[in-house]
Amino acid sequence: MNGSSESQLGLSSNFLGRVFTGLQTSGQLNIVITKRDVPSLSLTTISLGEIISKVASMYKTEKPLVLHIFVPSAPLVKMENKHALVSFIANIDISVLEQDSLMHLFVLRVVTNLNVNFSIEMNNLKIFLSLNSTEIKIPNSLGITDILQLKTLVEQLFNLAYIPSINSVLEMGIPLPLGMFADFNNATIEIMDNLILLRT
Repeated sequence: MNGSSESQLGLSSNFLGRVFTGLQTSGQLNIVITKRDVPSLSLTTISLGEIISKVASMYKTEKPLVLHIFVPSAPLVKMENKHALVSFIANIDISVLEQDSLMHLFVLRVVTNLNVNFSIEMNNLKIFLSLNSTEIKIPNSLGITDILQLKTLVEQLFNLAYIPSINSVLEMGIPLPLGMFADFNNATIEIMDNLILLRT
């Protein structure tokens, strides 16, 4: 015998789904975004009015926007073809800041798919998310003049503010079991159908 043995640990998509469900029920997938959070973007009624005619007709002067992104139901984690994905509906509630009060405008429903990437650090399974795709459910009453520009704005919001916010919550990682014959710090990570397998 060579005195070494192989250790394996499997984590199912259902287990990881419960991790994201915990974040959703505790409100940690929700975020408020203002101009201060994304200084590179123009979050005003004038810039939004260039995309949505309803906003342009309501506001002739520039007012700041406040965006509240919230996830009303549990995310779904899927693993297949060596790729992990978390999917959920993100509602973007868009309001205008007028003096000291918020004027609600409308809500965009965004079908959101995020890549789930894994690593191991200090015996914790680290999870890092990145944008895979979005699909915006647009109310007919809004009068969208440039769908592509709206999609670009939403994805910029996700990449610059929303996803980094979730990643900061996930930064702590998931503790892996420790034992005399189990040290997963140098484990290989294999994504299988509905299962992530750690093998030392």
